[in-house]
Amino acid sequence: PGIISMLKSLRSLKLSSVGKQQVEHALTKRAWGAQNLAEESQVSEATAKNFRAGKSVDRKNFVIFCKVLDLDWEEAAGIRQI
Repeated sequence: PGIISMLKSLRSLKLSSVGKQQVEHALTKRAWGAQNLAEESQVSEATAKNFRAGKSVDRKNFVIFCKVLDLDWEEAAGIRQI
């Protein structure tokens, strides 16, 4: 991989398959959709939808979303195993 892709991977994160399950469970428990998550996180709805879909989002936003949902962001990203 080139230096650009390596730098991008440091700036952004995406949900692991386990992380996606955790997010869906947390959203269902709260009866929230992407709009609610965006509002509570003060981040755009488009970014919240990308996060929920498992697409890469800025690391700062990823951590904020996980904090709002009471999830461990490293676990949700698959950096740390459960």
